[in-house]
Amino acid sequence: MAELHVNAAPRLLSEELKATLKNDYGIRVVSAAPKHQHQNGTPERHWQTTLQVAFKLMTHALVGLPFFDTALQQAALICNVVPVRGAVRPGPDIPAVPFMLHYNAKARISRIRV
Repeated sequence: MAELHVNAAPRLLSEELKATLKNDYGIRVVSAAPKHQHQNGTPERHWQTTLQVAFKLMTHALVGLPFFDTALQQAALICNVVPVRGAVRPGPDIPAVPFMLHYNAKARISRIRV
């Protein structure tokens, strides 16, 4: 991971943690300007898609908000193994999934139940 996109809240990351991430792991922290979270376009879009999938899972299963945490976990799992537009694997021009880009390994989808 080369960059970590965060909101403008200063309590999320201290300067010491930012320095540690940069020096030890080579991760650059990118903060959005206050009241301009739209600058975090890719993470915000992924989060919105995950929320939509979670609510659709709950609607399909006819369950209420007490099951939101479970639905959100399943939605995150699903969104991380679905191909993303613009992401390709090195080598052949085959779409990649976020899991593959992050871990450099093929995603196992056998535990996803429909």
